[in-house]
Amino acid sequence: MSSLAQEESRSISENILWGQRKRMADGKISLAYSSFLGYDKGEDGGLVINPEQAKTVRYIFKSFLEGKTPYTISRELMDLGYKTGTGRTTWGAESVVRILRNEKYAGNAVLQKTYKTDLLSKRKVNNGEVQKYFVSDSHEAIISEEEYDMAQQELEARKNSLRQHSAKSIFTDRIICGDCGTAYGSKVWHSTDKYRKVIWKCNAKFKNEQKCSTPHLTEDEIKVVFVKALNKFIVNKDNIIPDLKAIRAMLMDTTQLEKQLTEAQAELDVAAGLLNSYFNGKPITEEDVASGRFEAMQERYNIAKQKTDSLTNQINDLKNRSQRMQRFISKVEKLNTQFDSFSPEMWLGLADHMTVYSKDKITVTFRCGTEI
Repeated sequence: MSSLAQEESRSISENILWGQRKRMADGKISLAYSSFLGYDKGEDGGLVINPEQAKTVRYIFKSFLEGKTPYTISRELMDLGYKTGTGRTTWGAESVVRILRNEKYAGNAVLQKTYKTDLLSKRKVNNGEVQKYFVSDSHEAIISEEEYDMAQQELEARKNSLRQHSAKSIFTDRIICGDCGTAYGSKVWHSTDKYRKVIWKCNAKFKNEQKCSTPHLTEDEIKVVFVKALNKFIVNKDNIIPDLKAIRAMLMDTTQLEKQLTEAQAELDVAAGLLNSYFNGKPITEEDVASGRFEAMQERYNIAKQKTDSLTNQINDLKNRSQRMQRFISKVEKLNTQFDSFSPEMWLGLADHMTVYSKDKITVTFRCGTEI
């Protein structure tokens, strides 16, 4: 194929991909409705909840937030006869994780998670190479944003144990040894008799030259410590909330980034205008390609596009972090009563980790950074 034919082919490919990305920029969602669990295609082409399939989605999120692993959930789904989006009854842990990570179940949509450099290439995971588009409240949610955020936090906390097939506790990777910084692991004592109980101890207690002095804890002891810390947190919330709001205000200040984005978009418009003028003025010749003029314009456009995408992603990231903190603040503001028993929801939603130094010295670090 001649250089001219190659350039024309590339131009056609880029125009088609440009159209696809323009639809994404406009917030238009496109997905495989026939295999997407939980939603059907509505009359207007949008997402409409499938009531029966939505039960499966809610079951997955509820089970995960109760401490079950994706593997355990997948086994339960098969035992209960729940079907996948394609109508099968065979489930895998990876399928459960994909559902837990999909923001569409919270009523939002992230577009262009994958991309193609041209029509013939394979799709690639978008790690910032091209712009992603976040569409808030794009359709009716199956689960709340709070549940979705809690699931993402829990996935992150348990990411190192997701490949394991044994059932994991909500305490996995979140009880830390104050001596060496290693996570506590569970061990069953008297597993075959009436004295059976689960204890937690430092996984590296006997692996270092100097044995860790931190004690083991029963699950009941862990729960009691958290309830005490949570109640102290509630008592002091009127002092904590103003600090959290001040931090959120700092996160929301994207003035400088917005200014840089405006400048980058202006440069992008100029670069795109030059390319369009060139394309409309005359066809690309082999001489144009050989002289490097076309490549120079293309490079200017690519640099401007990359900068625009990068700034957009930074701004969106700050806005998302700000929204997560606001939901955390709202949750804390509603805590007006003391707890007399352990709440898995509070542990998963508010606590980041617990650090054990001794039986008498244990700190709980909340997701806002406050230690009690």
